[in-house]
Amino acid sequence: MGPLPIGFLMQRAGFDVAFLALALVASLGAAAFFLRMPETPARPEDSRRLRART
Repeated sequence: MGPLPIGFLMQRAGFDVAFLALALVASLGAAAFFLRMPETPARPEDSRRLRART
């Protein structure tokens, strides 16, 4: 959503609705990022280094 649709939304529906629309877009983006990001695989040398510290 760019400045033009948000400006239109602000003028027609008000700040509360525009804020909720932006919050919804941000939440959808965060969910997509969280669900689509691959997990970083653990390397064997990392576990050896962790065991050596304790």
